[in-house]
Amino acid sequence: MERRLAAILAADVVGYSRMMSKDEAGTLALIQAVFGELLEPEVSEHHGRTVKLMGDGALAEFASIVDAVNCAVALQRDIRLFNAETPESERLQLRIGINLGDIIIENEDIYGDGVNLAARLQERAAPGGIALSGTAHEHAAGKVDVKFSDGGEQALKNIASPVRVYHWADGEADPKIPTTADTSLPDKPSIVVLPFTSMSGDPEQEFFADGISDDIITGLTRFSDLLVIASPSSRNVSEQSNDARAVSRSLGVAHVLEGTVRKGKDRIRIAVQLIDGSNGQILWSERFDRKLKDIFEVQDDITNIIVATLAGRIEDAEKQRIAKKPTADMAAYDHLLLGRHCLKRYSMESVSQARYHFEQCLKLDPECAGAFAGLAQTFMYENSQGHSKSLSQTLEKALLLAQKAVSLDDSDPTALYTLASIHHRRREFELARAQIQKALAANPNDYNNLCAMSWLLTCTGDLDQGIACTNDALRLNPYAPDSCLLTLCIAEYLRRQYSDAIAHFGQMKGYGVLKAIWLAASFAQAGLDEKAKNAAQEVLTLARRDFDLEPAIAPDRWQAYWSYMFPLENQEDFKHFLEGVRKAGLPF
Repeated sequence: MERRLAAILAADVVGYSRMMSKDEAGTLALIQAVFGELLEPEVSEHHGRTVKLMGDGALAEFASIVDAVNCAVALQRDIRLFNAETPESERLQLRIGINLGDIIIENEDIYGDGVNLAARLQERAAPGGIALSGTAHEHAAGKVDVKFSDGGEQALKNIASPVRVYHWADGEADPKIPTTADTSLPDKPSIVVLPFTSMSGDPEQEFFADGISDDIITGLTRFSDLLVIASPSSRNVSEQSNDARAVSRSLGVAHVLEGTVRKGKDRIRIAVQLIDGSNGQILWSERFDRKLKDIFEVQDDITNIIVATLAGRIEDAEKQRIAKKPTADMAAYDHLLLGRHCLKRYSMESVSQARYHFEQCLKLDPECAGAFAGLAQTFMYENSQGHSKSLSQTLEKALLLAQKAVSLDDSDPTALYTLASIHHRRREFELARAQIQKALAANPNDYNNLCAMSWLLTCTGDLDQGIACTNDALRLNPYAPDSCLLTLCIAEYLRRQYSDAIAHFGQMKGYGVLKAIWLAASFAQAGLDEKAKNAAQEVLTLARRDFDLEPAIAPDRWQAYWSYMFPLENQEDFKHFLEGVRKAGLPF
């Protein structure tokens, strides 16, 4: 046994569990390639020793702290180049922690407080970044070519005293969010619930873990004293980082909840921990081991404890509202969650699968409001994509299903939001407004309700309020889907703020012909004729590809379609839209 002072480098793979659940063999091969082709050669080149590789992590020691830091920086930059041609969702990223301290060497392995601290520092590093202890920074400062930012003193798990931590991140290591979102800390308690990790070893069970975290989010949004980040953004940011501080910083929230789910034949085990986003300190953790039939009681326990931790006493009436159960039958609940999971993929194939699961849920539990609402959404999707011989009949089916959902549970946010959206599409503006207002009264923080309200306000001509409501939605879901950003673009166009509309269009990822036609109109109204011409050509290409229609042959049909898809109450607004479309050179 030998003791000595050394620089310790600890690294781990970001999102290892998520990657393994998606592709175990591919993930292992990718990690082996990075460790074998990049990590070990860099350690050797910088006069270090790779102590061990641990599946999702690595440990190395160096005689010099300068060598350790230079090795870490070189490795992170190597990995960035390695990832250059890889889709973002498939990239491998490392977090690295470095400490200078005493180690114990035994049988080529190393132990001791110096090693433990390096491992804790690695947990605080951003994806693609490095976290350095104060001691290590003191010895490396001025001797390496990179600069570290002072993260202040932080409490680290199982480390007796707070440790000053310094950070380095190259370029875009931290997760980014759209510039439209305000990510300053709000003046009330705020939280993001990250998607729970399934520990069952079965990728098919991911939907169940996602469903648990989504239901907790839904429960929390009913408390007006909390700002709760919507599930699309929590899912997006979790894929880029599992560091609570980075997540907190990128979304502008004070607290992060993470958890794991292990579902057995008749039991469920859920482990959760609530983290202070400013310093990564665990504020509360709990394990729940219950019979599967008690799942809703577990969800209520978790939600109520979080609320008590964050906001103190909540009115009893609000606590009672959270106790609503979607269905008492666990097999039905599985189908409900699977249906919702399929809906999120937004393709006709996945929507068809979602419809099947909602129908199976209703066979087992004929009074499940959530399943009726989900079925209504499948017909709404079919309607909006034009995949129906009769758009009016499809919309009528959706209306009846949504009305049934609301009749079964008039406080269910999904049911209310769905019914409101259908009334809006049918130009029943006051009915739509009544349902959305009711939904927002029940769930003031529900992202979908805010989106529905912003779209209604925009279509009824209340543009300033529509933009304000859209910004509120973006605060809850900075990784907003294109539908929310499209509402913002349309409002800016109708206000004749064409440059603002064009700028917001630039943040959208797609949205097909609906984006293309408003962008063409915006370019044309802004006097950008060449860009308007190119966007108009894209409209025609998408019309032929997605609708098998030549717009010049049936301009009246296309005008009717746009009027149907964009139910603007004020006909002057619709004429303003057509004016821009025609300026762009489109034949309708």
